[in-house]
Amino acid sequence: MDVMNEFDDYRMNNGEEKELKNEKEKDERERDDNMVVKMNKVSNNENEEEEEESEENEEEEKYIYIENEEDSIDKNEEIKKIMKNGKKRFKIAMISDFFIPNLGGVENHIYQLSQCLIEKGHKVVVLTHYYKNYKGIRWFKNGLKVYYLPILPVFRGSILIESGIGWIMLLRNILIREDIDIIHCHQAFSMLGHLSLWYCGLQFKVKACFTDHSLDGFSDLSSIHINKILKFSLLNAQHVICVSHTSKENTVLRAKLNPHIVSAIPNAVDCSQFTPAVYNDDEYNKQEEEEQQQQENLNDDIITIVVVSRLAYRKGVDLLVAVLPKICKNFPNIRFLIGGDGDKKIDVEDNVEKYQLHEQVKLLGSIQHSKVRSVLIQ
Repeated sequence: MDVMNEFDDYRMNNGEEKELKNEKEKDERERDDNMVVKMNKVSNNENEEEEEESEENEEEEKYIYIENEEDSIDKNEEIKKIMKNGKKRFKIAMISDFFIPNLGGVENHIYQLSQCLIEKGHKVVVLTHYYKNYKGIRWFKNGLKVYYLPILPVFRGSILIESGIGWIMLLRNILIREDIDIIHCHQAFSMLGHLSLWYCGLQFKVKACFTDHSLDGFSDLSSIHINKILKFSLLNAQHVICVSHTSKENTVLRAKLNPHIVSAIPNAVDCSQFTPAVYNDDEYNKQEEEEQQQQENLNDDIITIVVVSRLAYRKGVDLLVAVLPKICKNFPNIRFLIGGDGDKKIDVEDNVEKYQLHEQVKLLGSIQHSKVRSVLIQ
Protein backbone atom coordinates (compact mmCIF):
# COMPACT_ATOMS: atom_id res chain seq x y z
CA MET A 1 0.00 0.00 0.00
CA ASP A 2 1.25 3.48 -0.83
CA VAL A 3 2.67 5.62 1.96
CA MET A 4 0.18 8.46 1.27
CA ASN A 5 -2.81 6.09 1.49
CA GLU A 6 -1.61 4.77 4.82
CA PHE A 7 -1.31 8.30 6.12
CA ASP A 8 -4.84 9.22 4.88
CA ASP A 9 -6.33 6.19 6.62
CA TYR A 10 -4.55 7.18 9.74
CA ARG A 11 -6.14 10.67 9.58
CA MET A 12 -9.65 9.29 8.92
CA ASN A 13 -9.47 6.82 11.80
CA ASN A 14 -8.50 9.52 14.28
CA GLY A 15 -11.17 12.07 13.33
CA GLU A 16 -8.87 14.47 11.56
CA GLU A 17 -11.83 16.08 9.71
CA LYS A 18 -12.41 18.51 12.62
CA GLU A 19 -10.84 21.93 12.58
CA LEU A 20 -7.50 22.18 14.31
CA LYS A 21 -7.60 24.42 17.27
CA ASN A 22 -4.05 25.74 17.55
CA GLU A 23 -1.28 26.85 15.19
CA LYS A 24 1.15 24.25 16.50
CA GLU A 25 -0.97 21.31 15.27
CA LYS A 26 -1.34 22.94 11.81
CA ASP A 27 2.45 23.25 11.45
CA GLU A 28 2.98 19.63 12.40
CA ARG A 29 0.34 18.51 9.86
CA GLU A 30 2.02 20.47 7.05
CA ARG A 31 5.42 19.02 7.93
CA ASP A 32 4.00 15.49 7.92
CA ASP A 33 2.31 16.05 4.56
CA ASN A 34 5.51 17.40 3.04
CA MET A 35 7.46 14.42 4.38
CA VAL A 36 4.95 11.99 2.84
CA VAL A 37 5.21 13.71 -0.56
CA LYS A 38 9.00 13.54 -0.45
CA MET A 39 8.95 9.83 0.46
CA ASN A 40 6.60 9.11 -2.44
CA LYS A 41 8.86 10.96 -4.87
CA VAL A 42 11.92 9.03 -3.67
CA SER A 43 10.13 5.68 -3.94
CA ASN A 44 8.87 6.52 -7.46
CA ASN A 45 12.39 7.50 -8.61
CA GLU A 46 13.83 4.29 -7.24
CA ASN A 47 11.18 2.23 -9.03
CA GLU A 48 11.88 4.04 -12.30
CA GLU A 49 15.64 3.44 -11.97
CA GLU A 50 15.07 -0.24 -11.24
CA GLU A 51 12.81 -0.56 -14.31
CA GLU A 52 15.40 1.14 -16.53
CA GLU A 53 18.18 -1.13 -15.24
CA SER A 54 16.06 -4.24 -15.82
CA GLU A 55 15.28 -3.12 -19.38
CA GLU A 56 18.98 -2.49 -20.09
CA ASN A 57 19.88 -5.93 -18.68
CA GLU A 58 17.26 -7.59 -20.89
CA GLU A 59 18.61 -5.78 -23.96
CA GLU A 60 22.23 -6.67 -23.14
CA GLU A 61 21.33 -10.36 -22.92
CA LYS A 62 20.21 -10.23 -26.56
CA TYR A 63 23.57 -9.01 -27.80
CA ILE A 64 26.38 -11.29 -28.84
CA TYR A 65 29.71 -10.27 -27.35
CA ILE A 66 33.07 -11.01 -28.90
CA GLU A 67 35.75 -11.97 -26.42
CA ASN A 68 38.73 -9.74 -27.10
CA GLU A 69 40.81 -8.15 -24.40
CA GLU A 70 41.79 -5.00 -26.31
CA ASP A 71 38.83 -4.21 -28.57
CA SER A 72 35.95 -5.79 -26.66
CA ILE A 73 34.29 -2.46 -25.78
CA ASP A 74 34.33 -1.08 -29.32
CA LYS A 75 33.20 -4.37 -30.86
CA ASN A 76 30.34 -4.75 -28.40
CA GLU A 77 29.12 -1.25 -29.19
CA GLU A 78 29.21 -2.01 -32.92
CA ILE A 79 27.29 -5.24 -32.39
CA LYS A 80 24.67 -3.43 -30.31
CA LYS A 81 24.14 -0.92 -33.12
CA ILE A 82 23.77 -3.75 -35.63
CA MET A 83 21.22 -5.59 -33.52
CA LYS A 84 19.28 -2.40 -32.79
CA ASN A 85 19.08 -1.66 -36.50
CA GLY A 86 17.37 -5.02 -36.99
CA LYS A 87 20.10 -6.61 -39.14
CA LYS A 88 20.18 -10.40 -39.07
CA ARG A 89 23.22 -12.17 -37.69
CA PHE A 90 24.35 -14.87 -40.14
CA LYS A 91 26.36 -18.00 -39.44
CA ILE A 92 28.89 -18.39 -42.27
CA ALA A 93 31.28 -21.24 -43.15
CA MET A 94 34.36 -20.36 -45.22
CA ILE A 95 35.50 -23.48 -47.10
CA SER A 96 38.74 -23.83 -49.05
CA ASP A 97 41.87 -25.96 -49.36
CA PHE A 98 43.98 -22.85 -48.88
CA PHE A 99 44.30 -21.33 -45.44
CA ILE A 100 46.75 -20.53 -42.66
CA PRO A 101 49.52 -21.67 -42.00
CA ASN A 102 49.99 -21.62 -45.77
CA LEU A 103 50.75 -18.09 -46.98
CA GLY A 104 49.19 -16.61 -50.10
CA GLY A 105 46.59 -14.25 -51.47
CA VAL A 106 43.61 -16.58 -51.03
CA GLU A 107 44.66 -17.45 -47.48
CA ASN A 108 44.99 -13.81 -46.45
CA HIS A 109 41.72 -12.93 -48.17
CA ILE A 110 39.76 -15.59 -46.27
CA TYR A 111 41.31 -14.59 -42.94
CA GLN A 112 40.76 -10.85 -43.37
CA LEU A 113 37.21 -11.32 -44.68
CA SER A 114 36.38 -13.55 -41.72
CA GLN A 115 37.69 -10.96 -39.26
CA CYS A 116 35.63 -8.19 -40.90
CA LEU A 117 32.46 -10.30 -40.80
CA ILE A 118 33.03 -11.10 -37.12
CA GLU A 119 33.41 -7.38 -36.39
CA LYS A 120 30.06 -6.85 -38.12
CA GLY A 121 28.45 -9.23 -35.63
CA HIS A 122 28.28 -12.42 -37.73
CA LYS A 123 29.55 -15.85 -36.74
CA VAL A 124 32.28 -17.31 -38.98
CA VAL A 125 33.95 -20.73 -39.04
CA VAL A 126 36.58 -21.95 -41.52
CA LEU A 127 36.86 -25.48 -42.94
CA THR A 128 40.09 -26.65 -44.56
CA HIS A 129 42.28 -29.75 -44.74
CA TYR A 130 44.91 -30.42 -42.11
CA TYR A 131 48.49 -29.20 -42.28
CA LYS A 132 51.61 -30.62 -40.66
CA ASN A 133 51.17 -29.04 -37.22
CA TYR A 134 47.55 -27.94 -37.59
CA LYS A 135 44.95 -30.62 -36.87
CA GLY A 136 41.54 -30.68 -35.24
CA ILE A 137 39.98 -27.40 -34.11
CA ARG A 138 41.94 -24.19 -33.62
CA TRP A 139 40.86 -20.73 -32.45
CA PHE A 140 42.19 -17.54 -33.97
CA LYS A 141 41.75 -13.84 -33.20
CA ASN A 142 38.25 -12.57 -32.27
CA GLY A 143 36.89 -16.09 -31.83
CA LEU A 144 37.48 -17.33 -35.40
CA LYS A 145 37.00 -21.11 -35.25
CA VAL A 146 38.92 -23.23 -37.79
CA TYR A 147 38.29 -26.91 -38.52
CA TYR A 148 41.40 -28.66 -39.87
CA LEU A 149 39.75 -31.75 -41.35
CA PRO A 150 41.59 -35.10 -41.52
CA ILE A 151 41.96 -35.08 -45.32
CA LEU A 152 45.33 -35.45 -47.03
CA PRO A 153 46.20 -32.82 -49.68
CA VAL A 154 47.65 -34.47 -52.77
CA PHE A 155 48.11 -32.07 -55.68
CA ARG A 156 49.27 -28.45 -55.26
CA GLY A 157 47.84 -28.15 -51.79
CA SER A 158 44.41 -29.45 -52.82
CA ILE A 159 42.67 -32.71 -52.05
CA LEU A 160 41.41 -35.22 -54.60
CA ILE A 161 37.69 -35.57 -55.22
CA GLU A 162 37.85 -39.29 -54.43
CA SER A 163 39.50 -38.68 -51.04
CA GLY A 164 37.01 -35.95 -50.16
CA ILE A 165 33.84 -37.99 -50.70
CA GLY A 166 34.35 -39.78 -47.41
CA TRP A 167 34.24 -36.57 -45.36
CA ILE A 168 30.69 -35.66 -46.48
CA MET A 169 29.16 -36.94 -43.23
CA LEU A 170 31.73 -34.93 -41.26
CA LEU A 171 30.75 -31.82 -43.24
CA ARG A 172 27.08 -32.50 -42.47
CA ASN A 173 27.79 -32.82 -38.73
CA ILE A 174 29.75 -29.56 -38.69
CA LEU A 175 27.07 -27.63 -40.57
CA ILE A 176 24.39 -28.91 -38.19
CA ARG A 177 26.50 -28.28 -35.08
CA GLU A 178 27.35 -24.71 -36.10
CA ASP A 179 23.83 -24.08 -37.49
CA ILE A 180 25.29 -22.65 -40.72
CA ASP A 181 23.17 -20.32 -42.88
CA ILE A 182 25.66 -19.62 -45.71
CA ILE A 183 28.69 -21.45 -47.09
CA HIS A 184 31.31 -19.38 -48.90
CA CYS A 185 33.78 -21.39 -51.00
CA HIS A 186 37.00 -19.93 -52.38
CA GLN A 187 39.20 -20.66 -55.41
CA ALA A 188 38.40 -22.78 -58.44
CA PHE A 189 41.34 -25.12 -57.69
CA SER A 190 39.94 -26.08 -54.28
CA MET A 191 38.28 -29.50 -54.54
CA LEU A 192 37.10 -29.12 -50.94
CA GLY A 193 35.03 -26.13 -52.03
CA HIS A 194 33.52 -27.93 -55.02
CA LEU A 195 32.51 -30.93 -52.92
CA SER A 196 30.85 -28.62 -50.42
CA LEU A 197 28.89 -26.87 -53.17
CA TRP A 198 27.70 -30.18 -54.62
CA TYR A 199 26.58 -31.63 -51.31
CA CYS A 200 25.01 -28.48 -49.90
CA GLY A 201 23.15 -27.78 -53.12
CA LEU A 202 21.74 -31.29 -53.43
CA GLN A 203 21.16 -32.37 -49.83
CA PHE A 204 21.53 -29.66 -47.24
CA LYS A 205 19.76 -26.77 -48.99
CA VAL A 206 21.86 -23.96 -47.47
CA LYS A 207 22.71 -20.76 -49.32
CA ALA A 208 26.02 -20.92 -51.18
CA CYS A 209 28.44 -18.29 -52.46
CA PHE A 210 31.65 -18.76 -54.44
CA THR A 211 34.67 -16.48 -54.96
CA ASP A 212 37.08 -17.04 -57.84
CA HIS A 213 40.48 -15.49 -57.19
CA SER A 214 42.39 -16.06 -60.43
CA LEU A 215 42.18 -16.51 -64.17
CA ASP A 216 42.38 -19.78 -66.05
CA GLY A 217 42.62 -20.88 -69.65
CA PHE A 218 40.39 -22.87 -71.98
CA SER A 219 42.57 -25.15 -74.09
CA ASP A 220 45.07 -27.00 -71.87
CA LEU A 221 44.11 -30.26 -70.16
CA SER A 222 44.15 -28.87 -66.62
CA SER A 223 41.92 -25.93 -67.58
CA ILE A 224 39.41 -28.15 -69.38
CA HIS A 225 39.16 -30.39 -66.32
CA ILE A 226 38.73 -27.49 -63.85
CA ASN A 227 36.20 -25.73 -66.10
CA LYS A 228 33.98 -28.83 -66.26
CA ILE A 229 34.03 -29.17 -62.47
CA LEU A 230 33.39 -25.44 -62.04
CA LYS A 231 30.41 -25.54 -64.40
CA PHE A 232 28.59 -28.23 -62.40
CA SER A 233 29.49 -27.01 -58.91
CA LEU A 234 28.38 -23.41 -59.56
CA LEU A 235 24.90 -24.62 -60.48
CA ASN A 236 24.35 -24.80 -56.71
CA ALA A 237 25.73 -21.31 -55.96
CA GLN A 238 23.29 -18.43 -55.51
CA HIS A 239 26.00 -15.84 -56.21
CA VAL A 240 29.56 -15.70 -57.56
CA ILE A 241 32.20 -13.09 -56.73
CA CYS A 242 35.27 -12.29 -58.84
CA VAL A 243 38.19 -10.06 -57.90
CA SER A 244 38.22 -8.01 -61.12
CA HIS A 245 36.11 -7.34 -64.20
CA THR A 246 38.52 -9.40 -66.31
CA SER A 247 38.16 -12.25 -63.84
CA LYS A 248 34.38 -11.90 -64.06
CA GLU A 249 34.43 -12.27 -67.85
CA ASN A 250 36.78 -15.23 -67.57
CA THR A 251 34.62 -17.03 -64.98
CA VAL A 252 31.37 -16.38 -66.88
CA LEU A 253 32.83 -17.91 -70.04
CA ARG A 254 34.48 -20.88 -68.31
CA ALA A 255 31.45 -21.88 -66.23
CA LYS A 256 28.78 -20.62 -68.68
CA LEU A 257 27.12 -18.53 -65.97
CA ASN A 258 24.44 -15.90 -66.10
CA PRO A 259 26.37 -12.60 -65.77
CA HIS A 260 23.66 -11.18 -63.52
CA ILE A 261 24.60 -13.51 -60.65
CA VAL A 262 28.30 -12.63 -60.88
CA SER A 263 29.76 -9.57 -59.16
CA ALA A 264 33.21 -7.99 -59.48
CA ILE A 265 34.55 -6.89 -56.08
CA PRO A 266 38.25 -5.88 -56.29
CA ASN A 267 40.51 -6.89 -53.44
CA ALA A 268 40.91 -4.13 -50.87
CA VAL A 269 44.28 -2.78 -49.76
CA ASP A 270 44.84 -2.33 -46.03
CA CYS A 271 47.13 0.71 -45.89
CA SER A 272 48.05 -0.01 -42.28
CA GLN A 273 49.86 -3.15 -43.46
CA PHE A 274 52.21 -1.03 -45.57
CA THR A 275 53.13 1.51 -42.90
CA PRO A 276 56.92 1.56 -42.38
CA ALA A 277 58.05 -0.14 -39.20
CA VAL A 278 58.98 2.03 -36.24
CA TYR A 279 62.69 1.91 -35.44
CA ASN A 280 64.65 3.40 -32.59
CA ASP A 281 67.29 6.01 -33.43
CA ASP A 282 70.20 3.58 -33.89
CA GLU A 283 68.22 1.12 -36.03
CA TYR A 284 66.70 3.95 -38.07
CA ASN A 285 70.12 5.49 -38.76
CA LYS A 286 71.52 2.13 -39.88
CA GLN A 287 68.50 1.55 -42.10
CA GLU A 288 68.83 5.01 -43.63
CA GLU A 289 72.57 4.59 -44.25
CA GLU A 290 72.04 1.25 -45.99
CA GLU A 291 69.35 2.75 -48.24
CA GLN A 292 71.60 5.69 -49.10
CA GLN A 293 74.48 3.36 -49.97
CA GLN A 294 72.21 1.34 -52.21
CA GLN A 295 71.04 4.47 -53.98
CA GLU A 296 74.62 5.71 -54.42
CA ASN A 297 75.77 2.39 -55.84
CA LEU A 298 73.07 2.48 -58.49
CA ASN A 299 73.54 4.70 -61.50
CA ASP A 300 70.79 6.99 -62.67
CA ASP A 301 70.48 4.98 -65.89
CA ILE A 302 69.75 1.68 -64.13
CA ILE A 303 66.11 0.58 -64.01
CA THR A 304 65.12 -1.85 -61.27
CA ILE A 305 62.15 -4.18 -61.78
CA VAL A 306 60.84 -5.77 -58.57
CA VAL A 307 58.77 -8.97 -58.67
CA VAL A 308 57.29 -10.14 -55.35
CA SER A 309 54.93 -13.08 -55.87
CA ARG A 310 54.39 -16.76 -55.31
CA LEU A 311 56.41 -18.39 -58.07
CA ALA A 312 53.69 -20.60 -59.52
CA TYR A 313 52.22 -21.19 -62.97
CA ARG A 314 48.98 -19.38 -62.14
CA LYS A 315 50.96 -16.24 -61.32
CA GLY A 316 52.44 -16.11 -64.83
CA VAL A 317 55.98 -17.06 -63.80
CA ASP A 318 56.40 -19.06 -67.02
CA LEU A 319 56.05 -15.76 -68.91
CA LEU A 320 58.67 -14.18 -66.62
CA VAL A 321 61.05 -17.05 -67.33
CA ALA A 322 60.56 -16.59 -71.09
CA VAL A 323 61.14 -12.81 -71.18
CA LEU A 324 64.08 -12.60 -68.75
CA PRO A 325 66.83 -13.48 -71.30
CA LYS A 326 65.37 -11.20 -74.00
CA ILE A 327 64.97 -8.17 -71.74
CA CYS A 328 68.39 -8.57 -70.13
CA LYS A 329 70.04 -8.92 -73.57
CA ASN A 330 68.32 -5.92 -75.17
CA PHE A 331 68.47 -3.64 -72.09
CA PRO A 332 71.72 -4.03 -70.15
CA ASN A 333 70.69 -1.25 -67.71
CA ILE A 334 67.78 -3.28 -66.29
CA ARG A 335 68.06 -5.15 -63.00
CA PHE A 336 65.52 -7.72 -61.71
CA LEU A 337 64.80 -8.34 -58.03
CA ILE A 338 62.63 -11.45 -57.69
CA GLY A 339 61.17 -12.31 -54.29
CA GLY A 340 59.05 -15.30 -53.44
CA ASP A 341 59.04 -19.07 -53.46
CA GLY A 342 57.09 -21.77 -55.28
CA ASP A 343 57.15 -24.62 -57.79
CA LYS A 344 58.50 -22.44 -60.60
CA LYS A 345 61.46 -21.08 -58.67
CA ILE A 346 63.72 -23.81 -60.03
CA ASP A 347 62.76 -22.79 -63.60
CA VAL A 348 63.84 -19.21 -62.89
CA GLU A 349 67.14 -20.42 -61.38
CA ASP A 350 67.83 -22.69 -64.36
CA ASN A 351 67.18 -19.85 -66.80
CA VAL A 352 69.46 -17.49 -64.90
CA GLU A 353 72.19 -20.13 -64.88
CA LYS A 354 71.70 -21.01 -68.55
CA TYR A 355 71.99 -17.44 -69.86
CA GLN A 356 74.44 -16.21 -67.20
CA LEU A 357 72.15 -13.49 -65.87
CA HIS A 358 73.57 -13.34 -62.35
CA GLU A 359 74.55 -9.67 -62.64
CA GLN A 360 71.10 -8.56 -63.76
CA VAL A 361 68.80 -10.97 -61.92
CA LYS A 362 68.81 -11.43 -58.15
CA LEU A 363 66.64 -14.05 -56.44
CA LEU A 364 65.70 -13.08 -52.89
CA GLY A 365 63.73 -16.17 -51.91
CA SER A 366 60.80 -16.02 -49.52
CA ILE A 367 60.20 -12.56 -48.03
CA GLN A 368 58.38 -11.71 -44.81
CA HIS A 369 55.55 -9.20 -45.06
CA SER A 370 57.43 -6.74 -42.85
CA LYS A 371 60.37 -6.79 -45.31
CA VAL A 372 58.39 -6.14 -48.50
CA ARG A 373 58.74 -2.36 -48.22
CA SER A 374 62.55 -2.56 -48.01
CA VAL A 375 62.52 -4.60 -51.23
CA LEU A 376 60.16 -2.26 -53.10
CA ILE A 377 62.27 0.85 -52.40
CA GLN A 378 65.47 -0.65 -53.83
